[in-house]
Amino acid sequence: MIEISCRKYPGRVEFDVLPSATAHLDPAAPEPEPEEPDAGESFAEWMTEALRRTGTTREAAAQRLGVSVKTVNRWIGGQTEPRLRELRRIQDQFGDVPLR
Repeated sequence: MIEISCRKYPGRVEFDVLPSATAHLDPAAPEPEPEEPDAGESFAEWMTEALRRTGTTREAAAQRLGVSVKTVNRWIGGQTEPRLRELRRIQDQFGDVPLR
């Protein structure tokens, strides 16, 4: 089994083909290390990946974060970045946000 993800950025689209998380059946194998935030990636890239990783739609993220879908779309499109109070809610919902 494989997982396919698609990320849309301004001016390009990326596809990833990864082994499925359920494909790993060896219970004796160690758990993979959690991924550290990449300080080189933009907030838009990080947020897109966080939504993909958690299987959260933009609409659901907006509702959970107390913002509009338009705001989430602007974050993902790289047009704006969240304010400090929004970053706190994002961190609570999706994990550590890389800071540059």
